[in-house]
Amino acid sequence: MTAEEYLLKGREIQKQAEQLRKLVEHLHKQKSKAYLPYLKRYQKTTQLQSVWERRANQIIDSLEDPNERLALSLSYIQCMPKEDIAQVMGYCRRQVNRIVRRALQNVEKHL
Repeated sequence: MTAEEYLLKGREIQKQAEQLRKLVEHLHKQKSKAYLPYLKRYQKTTQLQSVWERRANQIIDSLEDPNERLALSLSYIQCMPKEDIAQVMGYCRRQVNRIVRRALQNVEKHL
């Protein structure tokens, strides 16, 4: 698994957790006991998300360059679009893409 694939895994976990949360809320409002198994899955998914986020932050924090750390954190932990990251960092989108690409290459060295 590449660094990018690992970091993208967090988005999948977030989406799954959000879908389960909505399902649990809907079933609970219906006063259906069918929500209980989904609640357990939601709890497990949020635990997995927490573990993933902690590990992803450790990986990102291992980078020496603060711009690389910020770009990866905003992109993969906060799920912020590259245009927004560029605005926050004061760079153009192309430069942010370069920073992210370089950061991912550096992360690969640590995996």
